[in-house]
Amino acid sequence: MPISGPFYFAWVEPDETSFDVSHHRMDEYIFSAKRTLAEGEKPLLEIEIQNPHVGILAPSRKYWAWFAWDNGDEIVPLFFGRVVGSPVEIFEEVIRLQIIADPADYKQRVQLVAETLKVPPFYDPVFIDVSQRDDPNTILEGHAKVWDVDPVTHAVTANDIIVGDSNEDFTADDHFYDGMQMSIGQPPATAILMDASVSWTQTAHGLVDITRGYRHYNCLNGDGIISEWPKPMTDLGGGYKVYFADAFDTAGAADAEMVSMSSSWQNKEKKHRTGDSLSLNVSWSSPMGGKVWAQQILTYESQSGVLDPFAKDSDGDPAPLNIPPRYTESTGYVMAWNVAAAMTVYYEAARPRTERVVFRVAADTQAVLTAAELSQESEVMTRSGADVGVPIVSLLNWSSVAGTAVALGQIIFPDNPSIPGGKSVQRCSTAGTAGTVHPDFSDVAGVTTNDGSVVWSSMGAATPSDNAVNWTATAYVNAGTVIRPERPFVVQLNTLLLPGTHTFPQSGVTIAEGTYVQYADGSYAVCTLAGEIGPQISTAVFTPLASLPSGRSYFMATTAGQSGAQYLIPPFNETLHASTADNTVIWTCIGAGEIPAGGYPGEVHAATYFATDRGRSSLEYLSCLVRAKLLYRARCIEITFDCDYARGTALTTRKTATLHDPRIAGGVALGKIKGAELSVSDTGVAGCRVTIACCAGKGNAVDEVAGDPAYVDAGYVADGYQQHDNVTIVLPDTTDLGYAPPLYVASDDGLTFPLQRQDIVLVDQFHIGADVSGAALGSMAKAAQLGQQTPGSQQDAYQIQREMKMLAANSLSKLLQANPTWQEFQLKPVSAGPFNKVYNVKFTDLTVPMGIDLQAGAVGLLQGQNRVE
Repeated sequence: MPISGPFYFAWVEPDETSFDVSHHRMDEYIFSAKRTLAEGEKPLLEIEIQNPHVGILAPSRKYWAWFAWDNGDEIVPLFFGRVVGSPVEIFEEVIRLQIIADPADYKQRVQLVAETLKVPPFYDPVFIDVSQRDDPNTILEGHAKVWDVDPVTHAVTANDIIVGDSNEDFTADDHFYDGMQMSIGQPPATAILMDASVSWTQTAHGLVDITRGYRHYNCLNGDGIISEWPKPMTDLGGGYKVYFADAFDTAGAADAEMVSMSSSWQNKEKKHRTGDSLSLNVSWSSPMGGKVWAQQILTYESQSGVLDPFAKDSDGDPAPLNIPPRYTESTGYVMAWNVAAAMTVYYEAARPRTERVVFRVAADTQAVLTAAELSQESEVMTRSGADVGVPIVSLLNWSSVAGTAVALGQIIFPDNPSIPGGKSVQRCSTAGTAGTVHPDFSDVAGVTTNDGSVVWSSMGAATPSDNAVNWTATAYVNAGTVIRPERPFVVQLNTLLLPGTHTFPQSGVTIAEGTYVQYADGSYAVCTLAGEIGPQISTAVFTPLASLPSGRSYFMATTAGQSGAQYLIPPFNETLHASTADNTVIWTCIGAGEIPAGGYPGEVHAATYFATDRGRSSLEYLSCLVRAKLLYRARCIEITFDCDYARGTALTTRKTATLHDPRIAGGVALGKIKGAELSVSDTGVAGCRVTIACCAGKGNAVDEVAGDPAYVDAGYVADGYQQHDNVTIVLPDTTDLGYAPPLYVASDDGLTFPLQRQDIVLVDQFHIGADVSGAALGSMAKAAQLGQQTPGSQQDAYQIQREMKMLAANSLSKLLQANPTWQEFQLKPVSAGPFNKVYNVKFTDLTVPMGIDLQAGAVGLLQGQNRVE
């Protein structure tokens, strides 16, 4: 027989979403009806009707329907939905139809709710793949919730699996005695082990003054120190380059010259006595300029003067003598050097790091099995996080601009209508005010969508990657390409030119192609043709640059084309949605990203992640994943019971139910409504079958503990400087799980950025060689004296030459080579790694609500309880 009494069924159009008096009718001959609400599933209505012998989905038929019930006071809508498909019993007189509460915009509704759930600690993009960060089910993983669709309004909500919107209390008189059943499903997991890891590259750039300004070296081989002193831009290895270097002599040794001088004197007196000096001629040479370190007379020769006008020769003939006095000497000089030298190094650290966090969370549950297998009790979860050293861009979706003014060219990334969790790219082609109802965007490039007075033009489907590439010159760029332009290394031009100012005349400095410089006025340029630049000559060519990128912002190519010339980085405008021309390419800024490890591109100094505030947020998200699984497994007791139809119409899977029955351990059970089946049979029997899921917990609590001061006494320093032991932090927005935050202990080379001189200079020693000036001058003297000897024989000539060769081995240059003076620097490498660290984090037990006390006994039968025979 068909349903008798107060039920209504009306076929309607899809847009008849409001129930009214026009739907108070019976469009089909219905024999039975069952409405099923199941946790995490869309509501379902199953009806048996007389076969109309017309295709249920024929174009002339409506396939959306309202189902309602008259409770005596009012007609209450119970279901609105559409036919799932054609029935299989097409030749039978009675056919069964399945109608589902599935709104046409279900994906958009779920997505809108999911956006509101992207909050810490239940959501963390670090441990969600970039392609899944908008996927509703992935977003829900950190929450102990399931999706719920209202059978009448189609409102989509995220439904907590433990706590309900409200509670329905069923006394012993509210449910039927014989309909109650209890079952134990999969036993609760006693513990879950989480093993997660993140990686990043610790980066840093900076300058360190190695010499602390100019230092002076007094030595004999200053020319060697000057020539060997590192030059700007020299790669020193270990992650260091010379940023500034200068070395020059302040004593003038290299400029000293031998200057010859002479003087003469004549005695002009008319009368002379014996022994008077009549004339004197003196000439000498000595160094002019510089400072003499040591000197020594090499040779000397003297002769007394003779004046005898009466002298005769051997034949007795007059031979007057007039031999003037004479003194000749040669002197060797060793010049002193005083070298002023300075050096500043530029360091560029790129140190790969990996951190693991391992923790175990045990559920504080009652015993369910006496000998559960290990696989039943425990589980291992693993997660691999994103690179926490690069920006994670936060993209604007449609909700960000709904109801607001939208400028021409603005880009949003609404949810892809074809791919759950995916993105489409929409660019504003007509400015205006966006609507308040989510448009049905297209993921086909070029298709436009009206949104209020705004018109969006699709750029296709895209999910920008966190690891976007750097800008590339002279490359063809497709529309939709995403980049993150990096900042190049920049040198102050005055610093590069400084070494040439210490020469006379001043000399130029060689500049390599691709060198980015900053002028004194703060403007930038890049060398596009290598050459020299200085006061006398300038062959290097510099091209001005309007600006350089920060490295923080992402850009999307909104117009395809060819990028600009080598080295000429475009002046990227980092204002959100601003455009930048790059030859024939147009780039549009789509936002800046957050670097989880902190800092900004090229300056990610973090030596740890999980011990930071941001890392703790990731740790809390990981614990939320564990918590959700443990809570779901803890609902292992299911109780099914029957109640009357009227009571069942008020039940939803968003509520909890308290069931009183003396057969239940402890006499009462509390659980989340997992299912509710409202049914009416062809005999007119109506009722509701209810299933609740009860937690087998102990109902304990977790308390937050401030801990004991471990650094100094309490109150001596501010909280930010104090460290504590025995700390317990309760997971934010929960009351059932706590943990001890990890503390960082260095396990690497100890470098902390930005670097200080004392951090990296391992050796700074000036090695002074022996003073060889005396030995060198002595050898010079002997050689000079030998050179004045007249050999008496060939053997004497050979011996003299042999000795002079031997003395030449003791020349100043040879002796300085054997006894060098030099400056030694040893720097700790910054290009170390990889570094690995493991944190074993202690968690409290997860306290689970006691939905039923399995250890308690039954309380006996309650007199007068309803029974169904």
